[in-house]
Amino acid sequence: MSSWGLMGSLALLALIAFLSATLLPLGSEPALVAFLIWQPEWWMPALLLATAGNSAGGLLNWWMGKGAKSQWAKRTLPIENPQSRGWISNWCHNTLSLLGPKGLVLSWLPLVGDPLCVLAGWLEWNWKSCLWFMALGKGLRYSFLSWVTLGSLPWMEDFVRKGMNQFF
Repeated sequence: MSSWGLMGSLALLALIAFLSATLLPLGSEPALVAFLIWQPEWWMPALLLATAGNSAGGLLNWWMGKGAKSQWAKRTLPIENPQSRGWISNWCHNTLSLLGPKGLVLSWLPLVGDPLCVLAGWLEWNWKSCLWFMALGKGLRYSFLSWVTLGSLPWMEDFVRKGMNQFF
């Protein structure tokens, strides 16, 4: 395998991880597992790039939330006090105020993670803190997935080898 093919595959993994962290219905886990099965010795760059790409996608969601609030505020009452905020802003504030940016460790969760990042932007939390906790949660998820995948490789190879022997 040429280094260009390997680098292109790593870049594609990062792109898939980025896109899957946006509101698009994609999953980065199958891409990471496929890459790890194909190139297990490159697990660390794959883990880091998947985490970075997915975290960057979460940060994009944060910016979309911040922009949505800005646009919404232009079209409604001033958001000075809780009574004039409206039910959306109150719900966002009440739900996430309990967690703070630390709650974004859960941003890896399916169905819940992307809206959490958007709501954090809506609440205008510090983007650096949000990015740190997003990356932590997503990195832990990818670390666990990598550990399971790489630990299963000998078993998978044996399973495939025995299965192929039955047919050939």
